[in-house]
Amino acid sequence: MEQTIWEQEISSRPYSLSKQLEELKERKEALVKEESYRYLESNYTDFEDCKKFA
Repeated sequence: MEQTIWEQEISSRPYSLSKQLEELKERKEALVKEESYRYLESNYTDFEDCKKFA
């Protein structure tokens, strides 16, 4: 059976789309964690500053 153009295109890729999807999910999780950490860190600093004047 002959491959379609899409099948050829997909099979010629260096790695599968599911692998790419996994990598994107991991990167997204890392970014979310980093952003959350930054947010918490800035709020903690604000909290510490407020305590000084309390």
